[in-house]
Amino acid sequence: MVGAAVEFGLEAARDEAAASRHEDALALAGACLDLVAREVGPDDGLNIGVLTSMADSLRRAGRLPDACRHAESACSLARRRGDEPGLAVGLHALARIQTDAGELTRAHLLASEAAQLLRGLGVHRTCPTARAQS
Repeated sequence: MVGAAVEFGLEAARDEAAASRHEDALALAGACLDLVAREVGPDDGLNIGVLTSMADSLRRAGRLPDACRHAESACSLARRRGDEPGLAVGLHALARIQTDAGELTRAHLLASEAAQLLRGLGVHRTCPTARAQS
């Protein structure tokens, strides 16, 4: 039940962010983060996606230090849980944040690590950029 509510909330947050309603997106993502922490605990794997979504909403709102903190938390949780797909998503979020911050070398390293994880999981050509580079 919690997972479905969180997925619905995150989808709504993505819609708000896409419409440049960043504060609404942040409120929805924050509510999802609170729900997961309260109902299943902060170390539950569901938090990885919520933290990554929150990081993306913060990035879109231009709050890069906060975005970085949330993405790093997602990566840390994914590493502790051994969740390679979750780690790849978190690393990709960090790469986007670093790109927006102008840290292109760091962004490239993070994106490369995410791509390597995905290749190890049998996922290839996951985005248009990857297709253009291959």
